[in-house]
Amino acid sequence: MSSDERLNKKIDQEAILDQLSQLSGSEFNSFLLKLFRNRTENITAGDLMRQYKQSRFTKEAAIDPIAFKQLELRLLEYAQGRNFKPLSLSPLAPLGTCSAIGRVNQNNVVSAARNTEAVSDLTNVMALKVAQEHSGGSRDFKDLQYVATQRTTRSQAFDNPAFAAHFGILSLVSGGFDRGSFVFEIEQLFKHIHFHHGLLKNEIGHAESYTVIMLKQQEHPFNDFLKQRLAKEKFDIPVKLIHEENPTDYYDLVQFKNYTLLGEEEVNLADGGLVDWTQKLIPNKKHRLFISGLGIELVHKLFQ
Repeated sequence: MSSDERLNKKIDQEAILDQLSQLSGSEFNSFLLKLFRNRTENITAGDLMRQYKQSRFTKEAAIDPIAFKQLELRLLEYAQGRNFKPLSLSPLAPLGTCSAIGRVNQNNVVSAARNTEAVSDLTNVMALKVAQEHSGGSRDFKDLQYVATQRTTRSQAFDNPAFAAHFGILSLVSGGFDRGSFVFEIEQLFKHIHFHHGLLKNEIGHAESYTVIMLKQQEHPFNDFLKQRLAKEKFDIPVKLIHEENPTDYYDLVQFKNYTLLGEEEVNLADGGLVDWTQKLIPNKKHRLFISGLGIELVHKLFQ
């Protein structure tokens, strides 16, 4: 029996959902607060211990906290030295931060009360910051470069026990306005690639790595501009260009992935690309946002 079938045996969920959907935001928030308060009134100390032992969301991270904090500090200082401004983000984000602009299923996010959700992706939160700073649409605005590290929480469950519900990541965003001939897009693609090359060289210099740049649309003018610039660019590690259609439409035009060899296994440590989130948030079709991220907890566990 499915969870929906079990639920329907206890309550008329369609009727309840219909009633709740008619509430205003403040009314729905008040309802949730009352519901949570009523449920916690029945929680005993024994219930609390069982939940702590069983829930994958509440388990502590299997890392050396001091060494990991030192790694975070090194990475933030490295980013700051390359003109990315460090941010200390809230552990909460507005409800829908990922699903409303990033095409992520809300079931993969830990939703909370007071119109918030647990942060599951730093780049979505920093996109809000960039949109706020660039609202108004003036092309005189300077490009914005932000970096953050944080422990994030995601709700999807995996069979692999190495995949935890919460983990530390580093994320970068670059926001600016279209300058023609895909100048912003190509500059930021290479800026982010070089950033991750240098960072990984510092942290795992002994490991063999390479980068793949994926073009997301066939016969697009961007492809020719990129190939012309790529022929002149020099990289610290091998970079190859491929065509790969993007079925989820998460990235626009281009994406890159960094792979590091661990024995015979290829590990994807970093990736990034162009997204349209700020075009929706400002809104302004001329705005551009490039994002990337690195699994720093994976780097810590595998190489340090």
